[in-house]
Amino acid sequence: MLSLALIDSDVPRRNVTLEPSRSSIQCAAIQTPIIGDSVFQIWKRHFHAWIWLLLIGKCRFLIWILRFQIWKCHFHAWIWLLLIGKCRFLIWILRFQIWKRHFHAWIWLLLIGKCRFLIWILRFQIWKCHFHAWIWLLLIGKCRFLIWILRFQIWKRHFHAWIWLLLIGKCRFLIWILRFQIWKCHFHAWIWLLLIGKCRFLIWILRFQIWKRHFHAWIWLLLIGKCRFLIWILRFQIWKCHFHAWIWLLLIGKCRFLIWILHFQIWKRHFHAWIWLFLIGKCRFHACDQIPPWVLLQSALFHAQVPGLPKAGRR
Repeated sequence: MLSLALIDSDVPRRNVTLEPSRSSIQCAAIQTPIIGDSVFQIWKRHFHAWIWLLLIGKCRFLIWILRFQIWKCHFHAWIWLLLIGKCRFLIWILRFQIWKRHFHAWIWLLLIGKCRFLIWILRFQIWKCHFHAWIWLLLIGKCRFLIWILRFQIWKRHFHAWIWLLLIGKCRFLIWILRFQIWKCHFHAWIWLLLIGKCRFLIWILRFQIWKRHFHAWIWLLLIGKCRFLIWILRFQIWKCHFHAWIWLLLIGKCRFLIWILHFQIWKRHFHAWIWLFLIGKCRFHACDQIPPWVLLQSALFHAQVPGLPKAGRR
C-alpha cells in the first residue's frame, strides 16, 4: 500500500524503482527528532517510575523500622507497668510492716501502762509498809515509855519495902514481856523495811522495764518513719515509671503519626508511579499513532540512500 502511493499510474509495476523525493526527505528529516524525543520521554518516565518505586521501598523499610520502634516502646511501657506493679506490691508490704509496727508499739504502750499501774500498786505497798513501820516504832516508843515508868515503880518499891519485892519480880517479868514485845516490834519493823527495799528494788526493775519499752517504742517509731520514707521513695519511683510510660506512649503516638505520614507518602508515590505509567503508555500510544507510516518508510529509505549514513539494506 505504501509503495503504490509513490508509484505513478502510467508506469508498469516491475520497472518502477523507489526513489525518494525532495519533499519526503525533508519530512523525514523533520519527523526524525520526534521519535528520539518520544524515546527519551519514555526512558525518563521509566526512570522516574523506578525512583518512585525505590522511594516506596524506602518508605516501607522505614515503616518496618517504626513498627519495630513501636513494639520496642510497647515493650518498655510494659516493663515500666510491671515495675509500677512491683512498687505498689512493695508499698502494700511496707504498709503491712507499718501496721505491724503500730500494733507492736501499742502492745509496748499497754505494757508500759501495766508497769506504771504496778508501780502505783508497789508505791501503795511501800506507803503501807512505812505506815506499819511507823506504827511499830510508836509501839516501841510506847513500850520504852512503859519500861521507864516500870523502872520508876521498881525503884519506888525498892525504896518502900521487901513487900514490894514480889511486885518488883512481877514488874521485871512484865519488863521482860515488854522487851520481847519491843524486840518483836523491831523484828517486824525490819521485816517491813526489807519489804520496802524489796518494793523499791521492784520499782527500779519496773522503771528499767518502762525505759526498755520506751526504747523499743522509739525504735518501732523510727522503723515506721523509715517505712514511710521508703513509701515516699516508692511513690516517687511509681511517678517516675508513670512519667516514663507516658513518654513511651507519646513516642508510640509519634511513631504511629509518622507511619500515617509514610503511608500517605507511599500512597502519593503509588499515585505518581501510576501517573508516570499512564504517561508512558500515553507517550507510546502517541509515538505509534502520531508518526505516519509513510514517514517511517521514507525515513528508512533516506537512511539507505543518503551518503555518509549507515546503510541498513534495501527491503
